[in-house]
Amino acid sequence: MAQNAVAPRRARLGWRAITFVTALTTAFIVILLLLPLWLHQPSPVQAIASPRELAVRDFERVKNGLTPDCQSVPDHGYSDGGTLVYECGHYQLTVMKSLTTSNGVDGYLYGPVIKFDSGESQSDLRFYTAEELSILLASKDGL
Repeated sequence: MAQNAVAPRRARLGWRAITFVTALTTAFIVILLLLPLWLHQPSPVQAIASPRELAVRDFERVKNGLTPDCQSVPDHGYSDGGTLVYECGHYQLTVMKSLTTSNGVDGYLYGPVIKFDSGESQSDLRFYTAEELSILLASKDGL
């Protein structure tokens, strides 16, 4: 009689273990599916700032030799001296770094160019010798 009482108890424990493992596996899969969404949450600054404020902030950062905040990796670039393009939501930020010559002096045309979805654009391009640009970019967390 004692053996018959143990058999149903083992069966119940087996089903509980299977249910527990299934629930745990399901939770793990849900976490794996949602993890990319949690990792790409906007920073607190991006969450409260308007797209125009973010664009102005990135514009100033690039003008001062810093990388933009909108994203850490450019979407594409050009082999004209190092121009990089960032697609930043409601605006496109181009970090112009193009080889050029001015008054017989070799150097770079460097600075930010922002194009908004509305078609409006803004730029601040300046000529730098290779040494001047190197100093600007090396003194910061530059490009």
